[in-house]
Amino acid sequence: MHAFRAFIGEHSDLEQEWHDRSNHIAVLSAKDEDHLHKLIARAKKKGIRYSLFREPDFDNEVTALAIEPGDKGRRFCSSLPLAFKDKRKEASPYEQVVQDMKQTEQTKGQSIYQHGISVWKHYEDLLGILEDKEANYKWRMPSWFVDYKDDIKKSLLPSDIIQQYTTMHDCGKPYCRTVDEGGMVHFPDHAQASYKTWNRINGDITIGQLILRDMEIHIIKAKDIPEFCRDKNIAITLLLAGLAEVHSNAAIFGGVESQSFKIKWRQIDRRGRAICRFLFGDKSEAK
Repeated sequence: MHAFRAFIGEHSDLEQEWHDRSNHIAVLSAKDEDHLHKLIARAKKKGIRYSLFREPDFDNEVTALAIEPGDKGRRFCSSLPLAFKDKRKEASPYEQVVQDMKQTEQTKGQSIYQHGISVWKHYEDLLGILEDKEANYKWRMPSWFVDYKDDIKKSLLPSDIIQQYTTMHDCGKPYCRTVDEGGMVHFPDHAQASYKTWNRINGDITIGQLILRDMEIHIIKAKDIPEFCRDKNIAITLLLAGLAEVHSNAAIFGGVESQSFKIKWRQIDRRGRAICRFLFGDKSEAK
């Protein structure tokens, strides 16, 4: 903790980034003082920022080292064992994945786990609107949501399944993350990676299918709708997840008036109307 406090004082520009991304502190163990000094030399060579703590009660010897947070620091410390491991309960596979999600950025200033929570909160708001409750977020609501409100409400999967799915839908992203030559971050084939990760840590079949098919609503063509709707409950649950996600992301990419939001919203609007017609009939004919 002394080294941590020293680091915050010496590298205040990193403190806010660390606070926003994870608030996570890992306590690792060096074998001895010689090992600690070798780590310091390596950190200097790699340009990794650090702070030392010298213990007054031991002739001002270096007893602790704080390393800058983030991917660079995590890679640098990857060979060090967790301190007090024999006295602490190891994280379950599920807990470890959540921890990795919290430590990996989805977009600037938002971790993968925070993104999942945001999508769930927006989805939860939609569930409230279906129950005629007041909305907590600003929505650009498609007409099909109003026209097919009762049918949608009856077709959704249980809310506990939806919560787990939306929160964990990108759980594989920490393990497929790449950075290109221009410094841009990518998550290639992340739906498949998330599906495999989910099966490893839980394995609920319905949630696994939702995670695997999460991106479909954003990319399907009109000809794909019959196949998309092969399971009505999953199809409607995915449709509302798409609506929740584009609104969740809107706050990051310029709001509901941004061009990025409008492009994604039009896809949801067109496909949502077609999906509801396919599953429930053409409501315009009944008016």
